[in-house]
Amino acid sequence: MTFDMVTAPKPRLRDVEARAEAATEGPWRSGKDWIMGAPSPSAVTLIAVTKGDGPQYPDATFIAASRTDVPALTAAIRAVLDLARDADRGMPEIRGMVHGDDIRAALSAHIDLEES
Repeated sequence: MTFDMVTAPKPRLRDVEARAEAATEGPWRSGKDWIMGAPSPSAVTLIAVTKGDGPQYPDATFIAASRTDVPALTAAIRAVLDLARDADRGMPEIRGMVHGDDIRAALSAHIDLEES
């Protein structure tokens, strides 16, 4: 299956969350050309990641990390959306303007921002 970023529709957050929820539990591990997830001690999911010119370690690392990265990122997005919703409703705890620090705090509850 190929994926074209130009013609692909924007992913729906709930669909991304559903795919992450349905995947084998993490964390996953990766090697030079493989990714492994273990749903139980007696079962292992192994995926080979190769290309015509050999192993694709960066791809394997990315895919393995996505098992924990995607849920963290979707949770961060939900936190910011909740903050925006509360701001729209004029919730007392965020009455007035929502500041950048509020947004960073909502995000950093789910992912390390490591801002420079």
